[in-house]
Amino acid sequence: MPQRFSLDRERARSYYAAIVLVGFLAACRPAPAPLVPAGMPPLAPGTVAGWARAVRPAQPTRYDLRWRFTTQQGSAAGRAVVRYQAPDTLRFDYRAPLGRSGAALFVGQEAVWAQPADELRAMVPAALLFWAGMGLPLDPPAGALVTGLERDGTRSWRQADAGDALDVVWRAVPGILQAEYRQGDRIVGLAEVQYDSTGHPVTAELRFPGEAARLTFRFEAVETVAAFAPETWRRP
Repeated sequence: MPQRFSLDRERARSYYAAIVLVGFLAACRPAPAPLVPAGMPPLAPGTVAGWARAVRPAQPTRYDLRWRFTTQQGSAAGRAVVRYQAPDTLRFDYRAPLGRSGAALFVGQEAVWAQPADELRAMVPAALLFWAGMGLPLDPPAGALVTGLERDGTRSWRQADAGDALDVVWRAVPGILQAEYRQGDRIVGLAEVQYDSTGHPVTAELRFPGEAARLTFRFEAVETVAAFAPETWRRP
């Protein structure tokens, strides 16, 4: 027999008033404050490019890491290898459960190729944020509006282009890089990278509030190499 639940009239009024109030407060909630300080002065793109290059390694570098991708539907984890060639070329190879694997090549903000494309797109919805989340913030692109500030050992900058904005904060001590990527007032994702005393990344976390998803990395080895073979950058 189906069960029925009833509210008396006064309780019903209070109940619906509470729903309306919660909805009103949610609609009026302001957008989260930006990561970087307000009112930063304009900077020459070359200045910020120098700040970004100071964080990235100058030599070809290989990263061996463990990753975990968590969504509302569940999580998956595995290993990955990242190969970085200055100033703006990166290959990401990963292995997932049940024998699955994938790879992608990024040159600057462009994904030159990726397979499987849909799975990579879910894990990496914004190339600029992925670069920052690897501890490899890119130089500002040509034509971007650049503002920034250096104060008390902290460098903060914003690069904005066509309504999109990437905010980056680098603290040399204790070695933390934070980034936030916005499209208009919407936060696409945030990243935080922790470094050790040698300047190598140790852990990283990328969060995507709209999808309630999180991608985490634990760096197990960072190795400088003389050069990568040309076939490194070819599609598998």
